[in-house]
Amino acid sequence: MKFFVLVKNEMRENMIPAMLCMAVTLGFGTAITKSGINSKWQWGRLGLDPEINISALLDDVMGFVFSCAIGFAIFMAIKQFILPTANRTWSFLLHRSVSKYQILCSKITACLLLVMITLGLPWSYLCWLGLSAKLPTTGYTYIHGCCFIGIAFLLYLAMAIIAVSQARWVGTRLFPIIVLSLVSLLFAGVTTTIVVTSLILSTIILVIDLFTQFSFREFK
Repeated sequence: MKFFVLVKNEMRENMIPAMLCMAVTLGFGTAITKSGINSKWQWGRLGLDPEINISALLDDVMGFVFSCAIGFAIFMAIKQFILPTANRTWSFLLHRSVSKYQILCSKITACLLLVMITLGLPWSYLCWLGLSAKLPTTGYTYIHGCCFIGIAFLLYLAMAIIAVSQARWVGTRLFPIIVLSLVSLLFAGVTTTIVVTSLILSTIILVIDLFTQFSFREFK
């Protein structure tokens, strides 16, 4: 029960920024999608093929959602890990009747849930909006967008590891960024199955690394 209380508190503390991010994603994403729908109708009336225009539209929507996801992931990493480390408030946070692993799990879980709500739901709605207007939105497009959101969550984990790491070697501290960069490169020219598998494996690797770094860190 204490774990769920911690998750609830983390989500409540970050709810306002999350809702602002969701509003921006929904507002601008809907505007971009509807402008593409109007363009499709206009191109159709002219007897032209709208596919090229719609392809660019899907890239714009996906790119915008990805930008929002990156911004929210950076905010959460700064709020949950970088600021407590810089301000040396971890000792206060850890002096509770719960283990530090429960606190760490609650932060990760809260961020994951907020990402799913703040960005996953708007992206699902935008894809549905495209389907309802008979735009060429396929399952691949939806999964590809979800993978971009997953990349943002990996960035969150990487920044969290760097914040709590006590490694002196630059290469060791930048290991999560290297993993993130390698996964990002896979988006060019590989199948969706490979991308999804790489995201899952990378998430597991970074979560294990985060728990390892957090367990060895002496917070003062």
